[in-house]
Amino acid sequence: ELVRLYRCKEGVSLLASPLSATKLSPALTADEAIAECKGMCDARAETCTGYTYKKTGWCYLVADKVVFTKPYPSDLTACIFKGVGTEDDGGR
Repeated sequence: ELVRLYRCKEGVSLLASPLSATKLSPALTADEAIAECKGMCDARAETCTGYTYKKTGWCYLVADKVVFTKPYPSDLTACIFKGVGTEDDGGR
């Protein structure tokens, strides 16, 4: 089965056009929230080019050209869409 693959980095954010911001925690753990954030980006495959999850509990989806930024204290993880492949191809 083909899935959307991402290149992820810990402790950084993304510079891109914002799509949405959603508060996910404290209702979810960090790992659950990151998975939910990815799922939200996957659901908007036509426009979402990446996502970032912050220690504040917010998930940000982005569009268009996207690059990693320097670290900020609130950044937990950031992921950029890199293509479609199988789970074995890697990515979060």
